[in-house]
Order: sequence, then structure tokens, then C-alpha cells
Amino acid sequence: MKCEFAKTNPLIIKQAMEFYLKNKNGLFTFVSLWNDEEPFPKDELLICLDVWIKQLKELHSTTPTIETELTLKNLLEKRRKLK
Repeated sequence: MKCEFAKTNPLIIKQAMEFYLKNKNGLFTFVSLWNDEEPFPKDELLICLDVWIKQLKELHSTTPTIETELTLKNLLEKRRKLK
């Protein structure tokens, strides 16, 4: 995966999720340091999203907060819709 650090940015992940929820067949791109149209394929998004969800679950199990719980529920719902 190219630009792995950028693809773990929650803002880019959220933008990619919204894009793929509206455009089933398109390819989300973003501006990176190396490319003005860095591709972020849906399969890579799902990998990054799964990592983010896992991290939130671990955080919530040690220090539960309403914010973490709501974020986790929202991400799980969007992940389900993206399959």
C-alpha cells in the first residue's frame, strides 16, 4: 500500500468512506506528497478501516467513553454498508 501513513489519517478515511458509499464503482483519490491523484482503492480502505475499528475496540475495552462508543458504532455501520 502506497502512502500508508496518509491512508491511516481519519480525515482521509472518512472522505473515502463517504465517496464509496455514494459511488460504488468509482476510485477515490486524494492529494499526497508524491501524487496529486493518489488512489485509495476500496479494498485498501476496508483494511485501514478494520485496523481503526480494532484500535477503537481495544481503547474502549480499557477506557470506555461515550465518544469512543459512538464512533465505533458509526464506523461499524459504515463498514457493513461498504462490503
